[in-house]
Amino acid sequence: MKPHSACKRIMADDVSTLERTLLGLVALDQPCTAYHIRQRFIQSPSPRWSGSAGAIYPALSRLTERGLLAAREDSENPRRARWLRITSRGRKALKDALLAPVTRRDVMDYDPLRARVRALGALPASSRVEALAHSSEELDDALTDAKNFLRDVMDEAADPYRVLAALGGLRAAAARRRWLDDVMMVAQRQAQARDGWAWVHDAAIGALNEMGHSQSGIHEAPVEKTSSS
Repeated sequence: MKPHSACKRIMADDVSTLERTLLGLVALDQPCTAYHIRQRFIQSPSPRWSGSAGAIYPALSRLTERGLLAAREDSENPRRARWLRITSRGRKALKDALLAPVTRRDVMDYDPLRARVRALGALPASSRVEALAHSSEELDDALTDAKNFLRDVMDEAADPYRVLAALGGLRAAAARRRWLDDVMMVAQRQAQARDGWAWVHDAAIGALNEMGHSQSGIHEAPVEKTSSS
């Protein structure tokens, strides 16, 4: 094989995050249909992918065309369902993707809610609680979904890593709920013309202590200016 052909083959087996997820699901659930894989996405509480047929089915077709998945048509099924299996080449692509270095974006992606909180100081104190109200409701719903999803996974999953992934989602949602409660509490204090900065400073120091970070160089909490509405 010529060197440039080898490079082309390696590039051809690179997979996107969505394709990596699809390969993993097929590898764990095979033989399975595209409809089954789509249901996995729909059942997940994660909003990263919608589970739409327009995204899942074309991606599975691409993986099949590239030889990373194999499809066998069931002639006895009235709908002529195609049963998917991962190929040896697909397993290698999946292994390479899972062993690839993790980026900062993989572990801490852009967070629209955190960005919104960052800008709250630009609002009058009387408007900050209102700005957080809808986020709080959405997060409550997300936490409920994460709890229900973990229960469902525990009932049906024999794979401990699937349970651990669902547990990670629940713990992340619970930590986010606690953090937003803190934000809401400070916003409410400020709306009542009470000091919120001293509490924030103490909470930040406490978090650093829990993680074993030194407090050297951290200044005392400044006296907060009362914001008018």
